[in-house]
Amino acid sequence: MLSSSAEPNDHRLCREARKYMNKEYKERLGVLQAERRWIKLNTDGAISISN
Repeated sequence: MLSSSAEPNDHRLCREARKYMNKEYKERLGVLQAERRWIKLNTDGAISISN
């Protein structure tokens, strides 16, 4: 079991880790959304040209 003196540090570390992971997730999500938009634009263009 953790000592009471270790708990505040553990909570702080968990909070920092969550903030970092959340930031990384949002950045990754932004990149994926941009890639999807790019693919959709290029695919739509290719389809309309071939028709």
